[in-house]
Amino acid sequence: MINRVPEFEIKELQSISPSSFVSMRKCRYRFVLQKSLDKVVLLPSSPNAYFGSILHKAIEEINNQQIKCEDDLMIFIESKIKSTENYLKENNFIGMIPLKKSVKDYGMKIILLKRKLESLSELKSDSQSVQSASEMYFECADGNIKGIVDHIFVNNNAIELIDYKTGKIIDEYTGQVKEDYKEQLKLYAYLYFEKFNGFPDKLSIVGLNDSKYTINFNFDECLKLFNEAKELLEKTNQNIKEGKLKPSLSKQNCIYCSCRPACFSYQASLKNCSDDVLESDVYGTLKSIRQFLDGTVNIIISNINGEFVVKNIRSSNYEELTSYRNKNISLYNLYYYEPFSFRTNDNTVIYAHSQ
Repeated sequence: MINRVPEFEIKELQSISPSSFVSMRKCRYRFVLQKSLDKVVLLPSSPNAYFGSILHKAIEEINNQQIKCEDDLMIFIESKIKSTENYLKENNFIGMIPLKKSVKDYGMKIILLKRKLESLSELKSDSQSVQSASEMYFECADGNIKGIVDHIFVNNNAIELIDYKTGKIIDEYTGQVKEDYKEQLKLYAYLYFEKFNGFPDKLSIVGLNDSKYTINFNFDECLKLFNEAKELLEKTNQNIKEGKLKPSLSKQNCIYCSCRPACFSYQASLKNCSDDVLESDVYGTLKSIRQFLDGTVNIIISNINGEFVVKNIRSSNYEELTSYRNKNISLYNLYYYEPFSFRTNDNTVIYAHSQ
C-alpha cells in the first residue's frame, strides 16, 4: 500500500503530562504534530514498543487485582496481542505480525511478568499495613499539567510513588537511571504536593524484572521542573499562534519519531539528502520497477545524489507502484544494504508526494 499524509492543522495544546514534558524538551514540534494528527499513525513503532504497552497494561491490571492468576494473565496477554495485531492490520503495518515472533525475548518477558504477578500477590496478602492505589490521576490547580501515576503504596504512613518501566531503565552511557525517567517522576511528586499539600516520602522506578531504583528528590528541584513545564506549554502555544513553532531536527530526535512523513523540516532535509536525516529513509523519483519470479519487487529511484535500488518490496505493492512511475515517493525504515542499495524490512512504509 502506498500511503499519503492526510491534511492536518497544527493545534494549540490544552495540557501536557510529565511524560509529555520530557519528550517536548527534545522536540516540541513532534509532540504537537502527534496531537494535531489526531491518532493518525504514519509510521509503526517497534514490536518491542507495542508489546511494552501490553506489559504495562498487564501490570496495571495485576495491581488492580483484575488479574489474579497465571490463567488470567495469559488470557489478558493473548487478548491484547490480538487487538494490537488487528490495529497493525488496519494501518497496513503487517510486517511484524505475528507479534510474538517479532518481539525480542518474548518468552523471557512473559516469565518475568509471571514472577511479578506472584511477587505483587504475595505483597498484598502478607502485609495488612500496606495500602495501595493504581493509576491515580493528578493535575495542577489550573489543569495545565496533568497525568496518571502508575502506583502509590502507603506502608506505615510512608507514601511511595512508583513508575513501572518495561524497557531499559539504565542509561548505557552514564550507568545511571535515565534522566528523563527521574524528571518525569519528580514532576509527579510535585503534582502530588499540589493535590495533598505534602510530598511523598519516596519515589521509585521498578523494572519488569522487579529491579527497583530509588530516585532522590527535593522540593526545589520538583518546583523547578513544574515551572519549566508550565513555561514550555505557554511558549509552545505562543509559537503556534505566531506560526513560529519549528522542529528540532537531529538524527537523535528523529530516529523514533513516527511523524517524519508529515514534518516539513524533515521532508525538506530528506529531499535535499542532508546529513541530519536517517540513513533508513530515502526520497526520490521512481524510475523503474521490476518484479521477479518469486513475486518480490525491486525499484530504482533517483534523487540529487544519484540512483538507488530498493530491493525486496512486497509483491502486493507492485500494481500500485506502477502508477507512480516518474513520480516522487519516499520510503521509511529501510535497511541500508550497501552503497546506493537498500532493502525493505518488516517496518518499511512507502509514501507518495504531491507532484
